[in-house]
Amino acid sequence: MICCTVFRTATGYRGFEVTGHAGMARKGKDVLCAAVSILTTHTAMTIQEELGKKGTGKQTAGYFRFEITDTDETTDMLFRAFLKRMIGLSEEYPRKIKVEVKT
Repeated sequence: MICCTVFRTATGYRGFEVTGHAGMARKGKDVLCAAVSILTTHTAMTIQEELGKKGTGKQTAGYFRFEITDTDETTDMLFRAFLKRMIGLSEEYPRKIKVEVKT
């Protein structure tokens, strides 16, 4: 199962952590894992490369964590879009993805 935790403070969203595997297919063939990987890396890279925000994070097999301290309306919008897409995937695959928001 993939577990996604999105971190939120009083001023907005500041990061996320994604762990696990969907287990729908063998390595390299799992479309759900691929979708989640694209969402996580795209969000983190857009915030860092396009917005110039410095983030901290870690990525290993089955684990991705990304956080920023300098949030603004644009980063909040990107994190909300990430959360919305992850919730959509969890509704489509409820036994494969769990999403929560942690304050």
